Amino acid sequence: MMMMMISAARSHEPPTSYSDRLAKEAAMNLRAIRTIFIASLAALVPGSPPAQEAETPGQSWPKNLTIGTASPGGTYYSYGEGLAKILSRELGLPVSVRATQGPGENITLLETNDIQIAFVTLGAAQQAWNATGPYGGQPARIMRALFPMYDTAFQFAVPDQSSIRSVADLAGKRIGVGPSQGTGGTYLPQVFKALKIDPVLVNGEWADLTS
Repeated sequence: MMMMMISAARSHEPPTSYSDRLAKEAAMNLRAIRTIFIASLAALVPGSPPAQEAETPGQSWPKNLTIGTASPGGTYYSYGEGLAKILSRELGLPVSVRATQGPGENITLLETNDIQIAFVTLGAAQQAWNATGPYGGQPARIMRALFPMYDTAFQFAVPDQSSIRSVADLAGKRIGVGPSQGTGGTYLPQVFKALKIDPVLVNGEWADLTS
C-alpha cells in the first residue's frame, strides 16, 4: 500500500518564539493535510474530478465525508473527532465520525463506500488486502494508506490491590479487550494463544468496559 506522511519544512527565517514556531508548523501541517486529502480523494472517490480541478467551483466534489473510528471511549473515536473538525475547516465540507467496531468493520465499510476515511491497523489491513485470517473471501483492495497515525502499544491495567503482577498472572482472569473487530479484540486472542495463556476475554465498547 502507499503511505503518505506530512512534516513541517525547516525555516530559514530569523529565530522566533516557541509559540510562534508551533503556530507556523501547525499551519503548514494543516495545509499539507488539506493537499493530501484533496489529492487522495480526487484519486479514490468515485466520480471525483482530477486533483488540479478539485477546488474549482461547480465541480463534482464530495458533499461530505465520514470517518470510520471505533467505539466511544477509545483512542480512535477521540482522534476522529479532532480530525473531523480540522478537515471540516480546511476542506470546507462537513466531515463526521462514525462509531464502529474498529479496524475490521472500518475496512468493510470502506469497501462499500459507507465511509470514505477509515482508521485501521496495518496488520488488519494486510490481512484484509490478502483475504487471510478473519478476512477470508474477497480481498479488500479499495483502501490506500494516507499517513501513519501513531504506534500502538498494548498495555494492561489492573487495580492497585490486585495480585496480578505479570502477564502470566492473567490466566483465568476476565480481561476487557474492546470491540471484537477492534485492535484489542483482533490481536489479543492471538497474543495470548502464542503465549499459551488462557484468560477470559470480554468484548464491548471501551466506555462500558472502563465504567
